[in-house]
Order: sequence, then C-alpha cells, then structure tokens
Amino acid sequence: MVPGAFGVPGASGHGPYAAAAITQPSLQGIGRKVPDFMWIANDSDTIQPVLVELETPYKQWFTQSGQPTAHFTHARHQLTEWRDWLSRPENQQIFYDTFEIPDFDRRYRVFKPCYVLVYGRRNELEAKPHLNRFRAQQRRDDEVIMTFDRPSPEPKARQLACVARRANGYEAISVPATFRVGPNVARDLYQIRGLAEAVQKNPWISDERRRFLLERLPYWDQWVRDCDGMEIISTNDWE
Repeated sequence: MVPGAFGVPGASGHGPYAAAAITQPSLQGIGRKVPDFMWIANDSDTIQPVLVELETPYKQWFTQSGQPTAHFTHARHQLTEWRDWLSRPENQQIFYDTFEIPDFDRRYRVFKPCYVLVYGRRNELEAKPHLNRFRAQQRRDDEVIMTFDRPSPEPKARQLACVARRANGYEAISVPATFRVGPNVARDLYQIRGLAEAVQKNPWISDERRRFLLERLPYWDQWVRDCDGMEIISTNDWE
C-alpha cells in the first residue's frame, strides 16, 4: 500500500533496492523529522529514492478562507527539507554509504529522488474544485501529493518486505502474507537479518505456507553464496 515501490511517477518494472520498504530511514543531519518510509527505486538509468510522508486522513487541506492550513504547510515543508538535504553532493555520498548502494549504481545511474506526501481526504478537494486546481499547480515535478483515498495494493510488491536500517545492516520488521522467494529477490533478501522471524510472526500466513517458506529461505541464501555473480536464468521462477 505504500506508494512508490517502483518509482514515481509510473512504474519502471525494476524492483526496489533490498526488495523492501525502509521504515523511518535515518538521513544524517536532516533534523528530527525522518520520512515514514523510503523505497530505493531504480531503473536502467536512475537511482530514485522515494521518500514517503504519511500524515492523517483527518487533516484539512484548506482553511475556510481558502488558504493552505498550517498542518498542510508543515507537511509540505518536510518534503522541502528532504529535497534540500539530498541535493547536496556530500549528502548523496552519505546516502549511498548508509544504504549500501552498489558501486555500479553509484557510477552509472543518475541520482533522482522523489517525494510523496499522503494527506487528507479526496472529498474535501472534490467539494472545492477551484482549490484542488490551485493545489495541483503548486506541486513540483519531483513530488507527488495524494489523499489517503488514492493508495491501493500493488500486485508487483507482493514479495517485498519492510525493513529497518540498523548499524549492522538491514533487519526485517515484517513481511506480507503474499511473501514469496526466488532468484529475482534472493540477493536482496540475503542482506536482511530476521526474515525467518518476520515470517513466523505474520498471523495471515497459513501454517503450511509458513513451514514451506522457513524451509526455503536457507536454500536461497545458499544459492546466493554458491552462485554469486551468475545471471538469473528465469525471472518467472517464484515459490
């Protein structure tokens, strides 16, 4: 449901780095407010960190006089702070190091962040179409501002986990009930500690499916160790 797994706007078709959404990613020096989530989307040309701020569906966009509310202005300012931080070359290097972006991607792909704000409800904007038009005109090319009515399940994200970035690497926070494994994501999942525990604690995974996943996770870890550097034979190989 978190928008941006495959880049914003549109979907590139490439899975996000680490095959996961990163919860509350730490951006050193950015201040107290960190994004709620971040995807590190990518395609053949770009590395696209998608920083996602989730507010609340109950906050209003505009005052009775038609001015943006203080809540909305503050939320929008978060995007500006993140944009300013990531625009600096020295911070981009910190970003690459913190999230262990491979050297190839650093050298040959353009760094192109995107910022997503999920805020309020659609019915307020539908009732004030002239203000909705004003809102659209204020949006920048590298940001997406949407209501809580817009996010929807992304079928291509059914195998993606949620992780936290710790001092010693990525740690699994949760996996979806639709979680699956295969060569497409094996190298990404190999970086993540605690996947088995995340599978264990998901109440929506059946006992049979849980046992199967717990048996297969070590197999794919071993596959990565044995086949490091080999190309994926079939991108449709899932289990």
